[in-house]
Parts: sequence; structure tokens; C-alpha cells
Amino acid sequence: MLLLKTLILPTDDSELASSLLRDFLTNSKYILFIVLGDDSKARETVELADKRSGKIEEPQWVVWVRNPKTLTAVLETLKLSDANLLKDWSKVLAVCVNPKSTICFVCENLKVPDRVVVLEAFTTCKSTANFDKVGSITVPAFPADRTLNLSGNQDLPPVTDNKEKPPANKKKTDKPKLPDQD
Repeated sequence: MLLLKTLILPTDDSELASSLLRDFLTNSKYILFIVLGDDSKARETVELADKRSGKIEEPQWVVWVRNPKTLTAVLETLKLSDANLLKDWSKVLAVCVNPKSTICFVCENLKVPDRVVVLEAFTTCKSTANFDKVGSITVPAFPADRTLNLSGNQDLPPVTDNKEKPPANKKKTDKPKLPDQD
């Protein structure tokens, strides 16, 4: 998977991951599509959101939080533009955040969102009404028992070796034939 506009937060250094996310949230003019988890739904969502995030100079970016438990403190600092957006973190696959660290759109983890939903998330945060909106509603507490697998089943794609093998009839010592030089 080739990702051009995605910040992948480390899973082995929670201090570094927290610092990166906090800096991205507070010191940027970006609209962030934050994907939570490391199951197949999260992976597909990250890939789709990265493709839909636009040109490099556009403000939409993706942040992949593969281990949400390590970033609880940072995620709980976000604000909501509407109290009905987020009631339970355990049902969330991704949130879209405006430059003021306010959640303006939530994707639930029922299924991988399609491209229309991802574009709607970015558009909602980019709209004039939400771009500079500072949320005043606090997000609910992050559940302590939240696991990486948000869907209840861990569907990882099978690992395959995609390397092409040389033809069986060609020996490694065969030299390429050169055209006759007269």
C-alpha cells in the first residue's frame, strides 16, 4: 500500500506517537482524517482516505493511529462540533477533525466507508461553517478495554510472495545473445 498523505504513528513508542499527534493537531492548518486501529477495516480505510485526500498542497491529511490505547490522553482532548456525533469510542473507525481540533465527522466501524463517505468527511470539515469552528463539547472517555480489533474479527489479508519467478527452462548462466556485429 502506497501512502502519500498519511502520518503513521508508531506503536512501540507511545510518547513519540502522542507528541506527533498533538503537534499535528495543534500546530497545523490541516483537516485530519484520523483512523483508529490496525485491522483490515482500518487498513482499507487508511488506503482509501489517503487516495481521496487530494494533492499534496491541499489541507486534507490522514493520520493512522494503529494503537488507540496509547493515545487516549490526546484523543480525549479533541472537542465535538455536535454532541450527537460521538457517544462511544468503541463504535468509531475514524473521525475527521478540523484545524481547531474539533471533530466534525465520525465514521462508525460497521463497515469500511466508501469514497463518498470519505469525501463527505473532508468536505464537512472544509465547509465554511466548520473550518474555523472551535468545539465546546468534550468527547466521551476512551474505554480502557478498547482493543486494536474494532470489528470483532481480525481479517488480515493473506501474505503472498508476488515476486515473479524466472522461467524454468532458462539457466542462470545463460548469457544474453547479442546481435551480430559486422
